[in-house]
Amino acid sequence: MNLLTLVEILASRPVLTRKDLARRYGRDLRTIDRWKLDGTLPAPVWFHGPLWGPRDIAQAEIDGKLAAALKASPETSPTELKFDL
Repeated sequence: MNLLTLVEILASRPVLTRKDLARRYGRDLRTIDRWKLDGTLPAPVWFHGPLWGPRDIAQAEIDGKLAAALKASPETSPTELKFDL
């Protein structure tokens, strides 16, 4: 990812951190890290840590490995976090 793409993402849209995702899915930060490493989560943008766009996460919930991971081990039900798409 180049600098122009990073600036575009940070300037135009909200981003989600590891803590945001852990809270949303009721998982531990280590689970979020594991999902990041094994490709369950879409590739993050790096700026003082991994950041994800809400659209990327929403799409992964619908049709990616994230949907399968959430169905396979529901620790708690996801919170109703609204994404501004």
